[in-house]
Amino acid sequence: FPSHDTLARMHSSTVTTSGSQIIRGIDVSASGGAITIQNNTVANMTQSGTTTGSNIRGIAYTGTAVATISQNTVFNLSGANTNATAGSTAVTGIIHTGSATGGASIIGNTIYGLSSTNTGAVQTNVTGISFGGPTAGTITKNRIYNLSNASTMTTATTPPTVTGITLRSVATSVNVNNNMISLGNGQTTNTNIVTGN
Repeated sequence: FPSHDTLARMHSSTVTTSGSQIIRGIDVSASGGAITIQNNTVANMTQSGTTTGSNIRGIAYTGTAVATISQNTVFNLSGANTNATAGSTAVTGIIHTGSATGGASIIGNTIYGLSSTNTGAVQTNVTGISFGGPTAGTITKNRIYNLSNASTMTTATTPPTVTGITLRSVATSVNVNNNMISLGNGQTTNTNIVTGN
């Protein structure tokens, strides 16, 4: 499984006005046993389509195998989409939606330079790490910084967001500790800053 790989300068230059534009640096689905996604660099990816069904992910994992996602570097990902679905963020560094009963670990990754570039009044979300599905897990020693959202939405109940770590659909327990998250520097739009959710 992916280890010691470098994926850089991926660019979707076609502006899509219908349909979905889905971009993944590393996309893994596995069953049984365990899987490790480690020591990869995913960088300089651009998603330019503006539809609601579009999104961009640096590393995406689904499946029933117990996953360890560690020591990866994900940076300079941008998306122009208008995806405002809760939990289905417009731009995400690492997303884990597996369902392993043995849990999962996201450890020691560095994620920075993620941006939603759509300047429309849309409720887009930029997230460093999104974690959901397994009954338990550990998210620790990750560095997340310099996330931005260019949305000009001003509705207080549906603001655009940047989030360090998002937990969703977690049945039992997840240990989230010793992560370094720095957000909001240089953010000039009405974006809600959330270090953990």
